[in-house]
Amino acid sequence: MNAVAHEYGTDREPGKGTIIPGTHLSLDSIFSGLSGSTQGSEATRLPVRIISQFGAPRWVLPADARRAIPVLQSWRPYSVKSRMRWGAIVSACRLRALNVLPGVICDDLSCDLSYWGKQLQGYSHSWAMAAYIGNPSPTRKVLLFFIDEAAQVRAVVKVSLCPAAKAAILNEVQVLKRIRGRLSLPQVLFSDSAEGIAGQSWVEGRNVPRAFGREHLELLMRLACERPCARLTERREQLETRIASLSSLVDSSLVHRALSLLDIEVETMECVEHGDFTPWNMRRMRDGQLALIDWEWSVEAGYPWQDVCRYFYVQAYLFRDAANLWNRMMRHPLLAEYRRHLDLSTEAARGLTAYFLLRFLCGSHEEGDLGKVAFATAKIQELLSK
Repeated sequence: MNAVAHEYGTDREPGKGTIIPGTHLSLDSIFSGLSGSTQGSEATRLPVRIISQFGAPRWVLPADARRAIPVLQSWRPYSVKSRMRWGAIVSACRLRALNVLPGVICDDLSCDLSYWGKQLQGYSHSWAMAAYIGNPSPTRKVLLFFIDEAAQVRAVVKVSLCPAAKAAILNEVQVLKRIRGRLSLPQVLFSDSAEGIAGQSWVEGRNVPRAFGREHLELLMRLACERPCARLTERREQLETRIASLSSLVDSSLVHRALSLLDIEVETMECVEHGDFTPWNMRRMRDGQLALIDWEWSVEAGYPWQDVCRYFYVQAYLFRDAANLWNRMMRHPLLAEYRRHLDLSTEAARGLTAYFLLRFLCGSHEEGDLGKVAFATAKIQELLSK
């Protein structure tokens, strides 16, 4: 077992390379586009630097890690401590001193890069490749970044590591194609439905603050449609089926009271749901506009208010905000403007919030995340108390 295998707690299988824990895939095969041909006359040796976290590879950078700086600079952790650590990594890359940092491993990948020549227009072997490996989850994936000699990111490629990730990646492709022109979006470069791989253009821009502002409101307005969507009560039976498995974890009377909030007959305006409307999925471009990335969970014919809930509730969970979010959202002047624009009554907003929280609760349970389950339960109680 070599140093890399020891660091990651996994064997480096002969002829396969370093296996990503929890999968049957190696870094070599991922950098080959899952072609499976990583040895022989077509194989290219790629010296890399691997940054590990919690005993597993997280970032894979080229040996000259300076070439990955455009990608690394787009990552902006929100906590001060994390930003300091990330700043140290970027500085080490700039000074060619990455391999002196703890947790960084030098390795050589053996890859067949012919797949990228077929999929990416203008692809050259002189391009550098960097990779970000997502956390273990039902939709785990790898992001591959292709960087040319002029330090321009030419493509971002998503590679699925599990069936649910494959479905999400291909869903993003279809939605991006259909809503193109509505707002600033990545351009789809290619998609491989058999492998669950898709490439898109790089959205260059700066990260945005966490506070909800008018520019966020304008994005949401542009996702609204003119036609009515299905009534919430039509989603009740589907949710009840998912909730049935929660009986041992959640007070059933609480859940049924929340479900009753879906029984409203008013029609609401259909919206495109981004599905992960959060600050880290936004970029401020050079012209000052906001662009939205990561559309994997998007719903083209969805409900209003869902992205609003995602924005506030997910941040509250991650940053341990104990505020009463229902009260905060109802008092927010920009959200009041949003409700007026979409003609959402307080009753409708409450039902739509219950719909979001119940889905969040079910998804958290299905992922086995008990912390999120407890958070969702508390927020449902908070919603029902008003």
